[in-house]
Amino acid sequence: MARQQLRLLNTPPPVWKLDEQTKAVGRRGLAQARAALAEADRRRADRAEQHTGRTNRSAA
Repeated sequence: MARQQLRLLNTPPPVWKLDEQTKAVGRRGLAQARAALAEADRRRADRAEQHTGRTNRSAA
């Protein structure tokens, strides 16, 4: 009993072009996410400092 294999079609890849408004929305979202992560990191360092009495932050 022979099985037939599906043939792949040679189609060009889709062209993705984002307009400037979409790019701006994405950049704002990334900036907000980075700020939230930085704030969470700062709060975690503050809690660790309060718990241990030592500073875990690097000098920046």
